[in-house]
Amino acid sequence: MELEKRGLPTTTICTTNFSALLKTTAKAKGLVDMPLVIVTHPIALNDNAAIRKKADGAIEDVVRTLVTADARTAAKGGR
Repeated sequence: MELEKRGLPTTTICTTNFSALLKTTAKAKGLVDMPLVIVTHPIALNDNAAIRKKADGAIEDVVRTLVTADARTAAKGGR
């Protein structure tokens, strides 16, 4: 969140079980537009193949949010 506040485009990845908490925390810190990619819960109980499948399913959203965030930062006169 600190990098995002400083104008460096970021994407936060979290699981479905933690997305509401993350959104509440981001809003409280003034980051209502913070890019977020949500993957299905859980992560810890998955083997490497299942985690890779989740990552493969999220990669396009991660890239999209970073590109969009970078454009937003540039429009505000950043980077």
